[in-house]
Amino acid sequence: MKKICFIEIGCNCNLSLLLQNSDLKLNIYNSPFKWTLCHDLQKSVIEPIKAKFDKFIDTIPDKKFKTEGNVTYVNKYNVHFPHEKTLKISENEFIICKEEIHKRYNRRIERFYNIFKEADDVYLLRSTIDFYDNNFKIFNNKTCDVINLNELKLLQELCNILKEQTNNNNIYSFYFNKEKDWRDFVFFVNNNKDNIIYANFL
Repeated sequence: MKKICFIEIGCNCNLSLLLQNSDLKLNIYNSPFKWTLCHDLQKSVIEPIKAKFDKFIDTIPDKKFKTEGNVTYVNKYNVHFPHEKTLKISENEFIICKEEIHKRYNRRIERFYNIFKEADDVYLLRSTIDFYDNNFKIFNNKTCDVINLNELKLLQELCNILKEQTNNNNIYSFYFNKEKDWRDFVFFVNNNKDNIIYANFL
């Protein structure tokens, strides 16, 4: 029996939200790209993977904030982290807890590579910018179109990079463009239960 796993690679939080709220009853884990904005597939996903996530979280700002809550910072690969919480250091002064973020993302990076060793088949899941939420069309620009052949070619390039890095030749991509794609994916999961020991969204 095959062990099939699924890994999210962006491009925004909507795919994570949709999978979290789905009725597929799958184990959901965190990868370095989960709950991030990484619209530029080349810059924000392929480049850090090619570099094996070198300096992926080395640009956390020392800035102090006046209010508590979520803040956003951007790394050298232009990945946006919009859900990092601040830590109170004094009255009306808050900072991002660098130590906690480093630990969390080091775990996610390690888990990211371990899954390719453990799984028979790995599916990379990526959504278009306007998938599931039309409000995200505001981010459309020349470098990250809603859907284009270049993005599909880049996904194939990414699969090949990971095959070489991990020695797992069974790496595929699933590109969510419209609601129909989501139904197709649900059909795929629900009709392959006999061949799946467990399926993980990472």
